[in-house]
Amino acid sequence: MKKKPANTSGAATVGRRSGGAGAAACVIYITVCLYLYHPYLPGLEPTRYIILVNSVVGAVGCFVLSRRWIGAFVGSLFAGAVYGFCPLAFGLASYHPLAGVPLAALPWLFCPAAFWRKYTIRHNRRVPTSRLGGTAITTALCLIPFLAVIIYFLICSNPPISVFPVPLEKLHLTSLAGLIVPLAVKPHDFVFSVYHVPLLACLMGLCMLLASKRVGIMVIVGCGLVLAFSKPVFQVSPVVWALIPMLVMSILVGLGMEGLAWAGTADRQWVLFCAAAMAVVAGGCLYLTITKGSLYRSAAAMHTLAVVPACIIYFLERARLRLHAVRWTLLSVAMGLDILLCSRQIVDTVMVL
Repeated sequence: MKKKPANTSGAATVGRRSGGAGAAACVIYITVCLYLYHPYLPGLEPTRYIILVNSVVGAVGCFVLSRRWIGAFVGSLFAGAVYGFCPLAFGLASYHPLAGVPLAALPWLFCPAAFWRKYTIRHNRRVPTSRLGGTAITTALCLIPFLAVIIYFLICSNPPISVFPVPLEKLHLTSLAGLIVPLAVKPHDFVFSVYHVPLLACLMGLCMLLASKRVGIMVIVGCGLVLAFSKPVFQVSPVVWALIPMLVMSILVGLGMEGLAWAGTADRQWVLFCAAAMAVVAGGCLYLTITKGSLYRSAAAMHTLAVVPACIIYFLERARLRLHAVRWTLLSVAMGLDILLCSRQIVDTVMVL
C-alpha cells in the first residue's frame, strides 16, 4: 500500500504534532519559569503564583498558535518563550497579577481564526467557496480576542470586583525604545521588546511577512498598536492592547529563525540586510555606551552577539554550505542566552518593586 503523505499544517499540526511537541514545550517553559522565580518562591504570596501561570500558559498558547506558520519545533519554542517571558509580561506582572491574564488568553483566542479553515478541510466540513465568505468568517473569529479582553476588563474594573487599583496608561515612545535597549527602560514603564538577539530573527520574519503579503495579520497588528497608543476603550487599559502586536512579533521571531536556518542562495540579500541592520543597532548602542555610560553596555554586547550568527549564516550561504544543524545551534544558543540572562535581570527588578 502506498504510504499517505503526512499533513504537516493547520489543524493536523495541532492534533498530531502539537500534542507531544506542546507537552515538551510546556515542560521547558515551566523549567524556565522556575529558573527565573526560584529565589522568590519560598516567600511568594499565593496570588502572585498567577504570574507564573500566566507566563507558562501564554508561552504554550503562542507555541500552539505559531505552528500554523512555523514547521520547526525550535522556532515555535522560541516564539513562545519570547512571548511568555517578554519584558511587557513582566511589566504587567509588576502592576497586578491579574493584569497578565490577557497575556495567557490571547494566543488561545486567536487559534480559532488561525486554524478553522484547516480544521474544516481535515474533517470534511463545508468550506465557503467564495473568498469573501472565508474572509468574513476569519474576521469574525479575529474579533473574539478583542471582545474577550473588553469583557474581562469591564468585569475586573467595576464593583463589586474592582481588582485593578488604577487604570494603566497608554504606551509612549519611550516604551518603543525597549526594542533596542530593553534593560535601559524600567520594567514598570511597560517595555515593548523581544530582547536583543531575537530582534534579528524578528527582522527576518518581518521580511518574510511583507513578502507573503499577509494583509490580515498586518491589519490586526495595526489595530493593536492604535489602541495601545490611544485613550482607554471600554475601560480597557491601553497598554494591554500592545500584547497583540507583541504576540505577532514573537511568532515572527520563530518564523525568522526558521528562515535564517533554512535560507538559501536566493535569500542571501535578506540575511545581509538583517546582519547590516543589527550591526547599525550595535554600533548605536556602543556609541551610547561611550557617551552616556554603562547603562547601554549590555545592549551593545547582545546586539553584537546577534551580528555573529547572521554573518556566519551569510558566509555559509556564499560558500553554498547548508549545515542547517550548525545554523540552528548558533541561533538557539545566542537567543537562549539573551532571553535567560535579560529576563532574569528584569525579574529581579520587578520582584523588589
